[in-house]
Amino acid sequence: MRFAALLAACSLLPLQALAGTTVTGTDGTRTLGKLPCAAQDGQLLQDCHFEALPKEDGSLTLRIALPGGDVRYLYAKDGEITGTDSTANMGSKRLEKKTVVLIPPGERYEIDNRLLDGIAISQ
Repeated sequence: MRFAALLAACSLLPLQALAGTTVTGTDGTRTLGKLPCAAQDGQLLQDCHFEALPKEDGSLTLRIALPGGDVRYLYAKDGEITGTDSTANMGSKRLEKKTVVLIPPGERYEIDNRLLDGIAISQ
């Protein structure tokens, strides 16, 4: 029974959300692409457009367009998420291939670690 429910839930997810971060272009100073995100508690992950803006000090700003039109900023340095523009308490966990960021009450972002480490991601 649980397997059937899991299979049904997975069939509803868009394939892009399962694939992870994708890059659609770069101009040498910024990177554009999509990453899995959810803007509300209980919402399925979907592709959110992002712009990665590297800074001279080695830090990185991610500007993420959320479903519904809002924009979220995440800040990173040395491969780790260091902050956000949200007033809520943010939590992040670096896994083997991705970093998961949670911002209450229900925002979720899955970011390819290669992006945070400054390594080119193939298009």
